[in-house]
Amino acid sequence: MGAPDPSRHVGRPARPLLIAVAGLVVTLLVGLGWLPAASAAVGVPGSFSGHAYGSSQPPTADKPQSKLWFHDGAWWASMVGQGTASVFVHELMPDHTWRNTGTLVDSRANSTGDALWSVQDDRVYVASRAPGSNLQVNALGYDPTSRSWSVSPGFPVTVNSGGPPSPPPSTRTRWAISG
Repeated sequence: MGAPDPSRHVGRPARPLLIAVAGLVVTLLVGLGWLPAASAAVGVPGSFSGHAYGSSQPPTADKPQSKLWFHDGAWWASMVGQGTASVFVHELMPDHTWRNTGTLVDSRANSTGDALWSVQDDRVYVASRAPGSNLQVNALGYDPTSRSWSVSPGFPVTVNSGGPPSPPPSTRTRWAISG
């Protein structure tokens, strides 16, 4: 390798000078209104209407239970189906509506449930209870091809829970002290 030939670079401006000139030209064009200025879209929070619930069927009642889980790029929920008292799996769609998948979680009126996603066996477990009845545990498997859920073999399982349900949050402390 020989020494670099200085004549190859004669008459060519230095790279930093080109960058500075290009920046100046863009600034002038934006200032004159010939090029739009760069801007970031401002996120505007919005709200979307969901299901309507009657006074006899509160959507979550007073218990801190999980009704949602995230799987396969979507949010899923155990929700009361419109026009029925039964609980079904619903998928949150891109237009912010809920699609009822038709997978029945609990057919008992006024049931409330708690969902737990299990990574180990790729299922969601839902423990639900209705007034005056026992705890019911359901396991649901997922089919990514049809984006559908199905009840796993051997489920739902009824657990004889006996005893009263947990007290409402406002009385828990008092009951714990006196009981």
